[in-house]
Amino acid sequence: MRGGKPFKTNKAEEIWYKLLLSDDFKEDLSEIEKSLKSKHEETPELLLRVNFLLNKHNATPTTDLRNLCIANVLSRDVEDKTLSDFPVRLQTPSEEELKIEKRAFLKLWVYDGVSREEIIDYVKKNWRTMKKIIEIQDIRKVKRIRPILDKRKIEEVLKYNMLSTKDLLKQVGFPDEKTQYREILIMRMMEESGYSITPEAIKGILARYKKNA
Repeated sequence: MRGGKPFKTNKAEEIWYKLLLSDDFKEDLSEIEKSLKSKHEETPELLLRVNFLLNKHNATPTTDLRNLCIANVLSRDVEDKTLSDFPVRLQTPSEEELKIEKRAFLKLWVYDGVSREEIIDYVKKNWRTMKKIIEIQDIRKVKRIRPILDKRKIEEVLKYNMLSTKDLLKQVGFPDEKTQYREILIMRMMEESGYSITPEAIKGILARYKKNA
């Protein structure tokens, strides 16, 4: 009882108390404290590490629980402004989700009743933070796949490249020629098939696709 009224236990504080009973949790928390470059600000990296820590110890990273964790690390009270609960909320993925997806990402929670303009405004204001959180997830970025514009041309180059230099010389009409760059011979064969291509382009195709042929 406090002031004649029943004492109301804060759920986050109760979970926090139980977490602190674990030596493993306290050790992980200590590692975060030691790695901090600054104890004066709540950086995106700190937010991410706190989320990972709570998820690792099977505690849902609610705003209140996250604030308790950050406050403990920074030794002061904090407000979770970056990942606010309204009108939109960001949620960092768990380590297991990152392993499954194999690429960095963020979850965006949009609550019922939020307007299109509010969502756009939120993303604009938090875009730098969102990009930073994705960058520090330490997941290998997915390489952009170049579109193959002319598959038939590539197939023809690879087909002619399978011929010996001697056969190529015969087919282009120089059977007695001893030395000639293969790219030039293949270019001539391609021209006879109606394709316009430079020796440099042929060399690039062979370098990129030959090992998969």
